[in-house]
Amino acid sequence: MENIIIPESLQITMDDVGWFNGPDDRPNGGSARTAMPRRHCAEDYAAINALGERLDMRINCAFVVGDWDPDNRLKHIKYLSKFGDDWNNAAYLGKEEMQAVADTVRNSPYIDIAVHGLQHNYFHPDHGYTNTDYYYHIGETHVLIPEEEIRARLDAYFDILDHYRIGKKVNSFIPPNFDYIWGSMAHILADYGIRYVSTVFTYPDLQTPEGFVKPALVGVDNCGVITLNRNVNRISWREVGSDLDEFPTLAGIFGCHWPNVLHLDQTRNMETVENWARYFLRCADTFGIILSKDIGFAATQTLYREYASVTYSGGTMTVDVSGVPTAPGRRDRFYISARQEITAFTGCQIEVHERRDGFLNYAVTPTSTVMTFA
Repeated sequence: MENIIIPESLQITMDDVGWFNGPDDRPNGGSARTAMPRRHCAEDYAAINALGERLDMRINCAFVVGDWDPDNRLKHIKYLSKFGDDWNNAAYLGKEEMQAVADTVRNSPYIDIAVHGLQHNYFHPDHGYTNTDYYYHIGETHVLIPEEEIRARLDAYFDILDHYRIGKKVNSFIPPNFDYIWGSMAHILADYGIRYVSTVFTYPDLQTPEGFVKPALVGVDNCGVITLNRNVNRISWREVGSDLDEFPTLAGIFGCHWPNVLHLDQTRNMETVENWARYFLRCADTFGIILSKDIGFAATQTLYREYASVTYSGGTMTVDVSGVPTAPGRRDRFYISARQEITAFTGCQIEVHERRDGFLNYAVTPTSTVMTFA
């Protein structure tokens, strides 16, 4: 094994944050929600913050914000829910509870909001219920809803966040149900400041134009939107309080579901959080894996790992980054790992990012397209 490498990043993405009512409502014609057998509360958001703090990672959270509607302002959104014109979320929203949630999200440096949806569904008048906000299905084919409807949903999404003065820069998108067509809506997302998309490339729910070769881990979609593959969830979306003590070491985008990191008793959430933190810190002690700081870190590191040309000769690693795609969300530096201290380098600036047991991780800022490390 080589002594200097470009490691894989490990980033957590967490689906379906934002619901209040947990139980799966599909038997009643509604949304899947989180399948949590209790109501969600501010303590559940505090658990995400605590996990992020333990790992020094902004957890990329796919937020569904329809349950936050304070005054039924979403009633005008076409095909929003099974209730149609009888939408009345305000009747079920506890103001004090919502205030506690908003305060927790707003004040957390580790809860990173990714656009997911309003109600995680679309009720097409001719094709029925679809478990996503932006497409409906005709057989196995995804059909993108009209652009004006997509923009109306995104406008409403950000309006809800603004109402609660969340004040966070939102730059990522996670497609509900992983329904996504490469090249179909990236130009719309870019207009709303979205720089990163993560979804499961191996699922048939990611559809691509004819003749398009799907990348293995990362590619750049229209308007420079970096689109990342995420691991197929290894944990059931219905599982509460997952135990990761025997879990295999993984890298890449680690997909999970909000209840996986919680406890049935919200006063014991931190027990589950500590279990998860131990697992990810164990992964970080593996040469070849580096804990991500946020989704932009993961996207940048994956681009460099996948598209940089790396060669070795006489104990020296040469990295040519001329083939790494440019994009608005690609950052100026990437990271390498070395089993011993790097004593010589060219074509870049480096600094120690962290020292792990048996190796070091370095931040690299290129000053040339070709760099060497020894």
